[in-house]
Amino acid sequence: MTAGALSRNEKLTMFGLVRFPTFNDRVLAGEIKLKMSTVTAIRNRLKREGWFRTVRIPYLERLGGELLIVTTTRLNILKPREELLRTLREILGSMDDVFFALADTNHVIMFSKCRNYTDAWTDAEKGHQQLVDKGVLAGRLARKQTVIFPLNQTKLLRFFDFSNILNQQYGLEYPVLDPPVNVKLETPGPRRLSRIEKRVYLGLVRHPDHVDNDVARKIGVTRQSVTKIRKRLESEGLLSTIRVPDLQKTGLEILAMSHYEALPGATLAARKKGIERVLKEMPSFFHVFGQREGVVIGLAASFTDLHRRQYEASKMYLERGYFKDEPTLTLLSVQDLAVVKDFTFAPLVKRVLQITDEK
Repeated sequence: MTAGALSRNEKLTMFGLVRFPTFNDRVLAGEIKLKMSTVTAIRNRLKREGWFRTVRIPYLERLGGELLIVTTTRLNILKPREELLRTLREILGSMDDVFFALADTNHVIMFSKCRNYTDAWTDAEKGHQQLVDKGVLAGRLARKQTVIFPLNQTKLLRFFDFSNILNQQYGLEYPVLDPPVNVKLETPGPRRLSRIEKRVYLGLVRHPDHVDNDVARKIGVTRQSVTKIRKRLESEGLLSTIRVPDLQKTGLEILAMSHYEALPGATLAARKKGIERVLKEMPSFFHVFGQREGVVIGLAASFTDLHRRQYEASKMYLERGYFKDEPTLTLLSVQDLAVVKDFTFAPLVKRVLQITDEK
């Protein structure tokens, strides 16, 4: 079943659940102008049928996590599909820094967060060697693209936010106003968590679909403590809640990852208008950039649609002298996508916060 099978009320509710992940049914119903009973019934059905899942994202840059890494590489198409996926899940599942990974029949894209460059390169080389040894990659010299973003010098414009894509795909024309793009790189001071804050942080990340009372029961603290600490973590930008749709049910065909490198003179301030235009026009759910390079990942209904949008954005950037060259584009088939690692943050949080005793 895909988006075409949904009624307008179902599409509106699905969009609302993704756009406003922290709203309860009453507030969401008021926002999207539906009855609360309608929203509740649709949400329960969509959740039961696997249209979306809830994820809590830990933002670790102030807590000791320094790097965000996006890696893509080609897979060995001679290996049976199930064997490839099984091996990928086994190897990437043992790598604490990898929190999300997707693969189709040709490529795998991995997302990681690391404490420092030493961890990043040690883990990356170890993981890559394991993949090579297991015959998962397309030859020993398989082309691998690794983009490393120091988090204190990086802007996360979209971080797995699918709401604009659903708004376009569903034809809702819901008035969504993105905040102005702030290209100023800010470096907030480090934050030290207390022992109970670490415990609650880990519990919230580990149980993203649970209410505070359930999280409190699972980790053995009071509900009041969980609620108070959760609100504090969210207000400080250390934690956020998102909803991720099942990509294969969106009705879209192509997942595209674009990696670009900027010319030395093309500062963030100079590129601001271009970034705003790409943010508005490209159907992206992931848009991260720093001083010298950026990664945009989105979904498209067809190659023609993707090519048109990519052409216009690249032409503008090249004409204005922002890019060193045309962006590198990696395409994956949505219908062939498999989630290899599904927003697994708990091992990463334990590692960065050096949690050895969860009691």
